[in-house]
Amino acid sequence: MISNIMLALNANAPKDKHEKARNDPRWIELYSLIDVLVKAQIVACPYSEGHQLESVYSGLSGELERTYKHISRGVSLHGSEQIVRDQMAESMRAMLEGRPPNYEDGARDAALEDVDKWINTVWVDVDVRHAVGPDDLRSGRSAGHALLTEAFSRWQGEKDRTFAERYDEERRSLGRAYIYLHSAWEKGALDEMASVGSPDFKRVFPSEEVSTVNGLIRLCLHLGIPQSEVRSVVGKFFMSDAFFEAPYVKISCALWAAMAMRASGGQKKPPNRGTFSDVKTVASVLPVCDAMVVDRECAGLMRDIPMEYRPGNWSRVVGSNDVQELISYLNELKGLISEEYSGLLDRVYGESWRRPDLSLFSR
Repeated sequence: MISNIMLALNANAPKDKHEKARNDPRWIELYSLIDVLVKAQIVACPYSEGHQLESVYSGLSGELERTYKHISRGVSLHGSEQIVRDQMAESMRAMLEGRPPNYEDGARDAALEDVDKWINTVWVDVDVRHAVGPDDLRSGRSAGHALLTEAFSRWQGEKDRTFAERYDEERRSLGRAYIYLHSAWEKGALDEMASVGSPDFKRVFPSEEVSTVNGLIRLCLHLGIPQSEVRSVVGKFFMSDAFFEAPYVKISCALWAAMAMRASGGQKKPPNRGTFSDVKTVASVLPVCDAMVVDRECAGLMRDIPMEYRPGNWSRVVGSNDVQELISYLNELKGLISEEYSGLLDRVYGESWRRPDLSLFSR
């Protein structure tokens, strides 16, 4: 969606791509609605690390960044790692306290800024580059895709597995992966620190999964669990219903299970290189937002998931081919703006909020 909006607005983009996007009136209509509704503070469209990382792979990364930051008005979400870590902490705390988990507070805190306060008319954007360079990101993406291709080949040979069986297997495999990765990191980090010479910081610094486990260990200690029992408690958590029912786990594992069912059902071509990023973004961001736009392939995969495995806000997931549905939804929201509220916006911001800014790339 962001790329098509950018191409439709940006006359300096490659001519064929600009004309194709510009000739589809939906993209300008969609952008115009979003721009007005964000300025009216009816909706918030925060950007995420998924936008940032995906734009790295594009030849128009600067233009994409300018587009999603303009639409977001500077509002961003915590990274996927932080959102997942907060979910896991709430899941474990609830398990230890014998109560149902409350994920709503985490959803409200997922944005780095208060989305309910009046937005600033001027903001300063500081260009901080990702700690990992584009080449490293592409290398990691290729390595992940190689593992996925291998798994896809295995799934193709498993013809008699049900969705429920695959879903359960994915959840258990994810729990075991957290435990294994943390154990391997501890051993590697200790070996590296004990070695002579300059340390390999890639072995010393924890991955996202390792950081999540470390956070749970600290939570257990904070809650008064004896240190001698902490590792056992954390290990049991990753094999418990408390972990299996966390939103990130449910959504990501349902997506992988759907992918496996496609493979065993006859799909020949494995998913593309962006699949790992897509699954991670959808599974972490969907629980903290009201509506989400995904690409055609991801939308098709989500439709393959049986109803009983879908989260409550699944109906607000819109594929890039279903833009008209999102336009209709946004028009409904626009129709709810009262004259009284419009007058208040006029006094605060002037009447410019009523008009979409179509000059994003011409000034």
